[in-house]
Amino acid sequence: MRYCSIILVLFFLAAGPAMGQKRCLRQFYHEHKRGQHAETFKIGLGRLTMKFANLFIPAKLMEEDGIPFKHLVSNVHRMKLYAISGTGPDSTVETASIQRLKQRLIDRYKFEPLVEVRHEGSIVHLLNKGNDDNVGDLIVLVQDAHDFVILDLRTSLKISDINQLVRQLAKN
Repeated sequence: MRYCSIILVLFFLAAGPAMGQKRCLRQFYHEHKRGQHAETFKIGLGRLTMKFANLFIPAKLMEEDGIPFKHLVSNVHRMKLYAISGTGPDSTVETASIQRLKQRLIDRYKFEPLVEVRHEGSIVHLLNKGNDDNVGDLIVLVQDAHDFVILDLRTSLKISDINQLVRQLAKN
């Protein structure tokens, strides 16, 4: 009995940071979905759902564009998508609060900023928490004039997979 309780305590200590990260994103979403003119939704897909979806992806999809889409989806274990959209003045998410979220993910949860892309008023932040060549956890923050999207991916992708995808998209 003593060994079971020690293992249980160690399990909860190991799972704590992962639960905290989810709580951080959920808390941000709940704080900013309260705008009067904002429309919000969230979608979460687990490992079983992702495997089931991978069964229905046709092999032709990869052959047409040359992108190994089926391989990429098979390496995504969990996905959570938060979206806030609206047209009113109180529905937009402020850039300062997005920067605070990004800084909290970097400082507290040890994410590394991969890239920040700005294009015609849109900003995309990619944050990564992996080791060596593995991407691991990937968070994508996308800000537009009236929309904000958070994509949280738990993957076993390698950097070479991402490079191959970027090269193929650059060709098309």
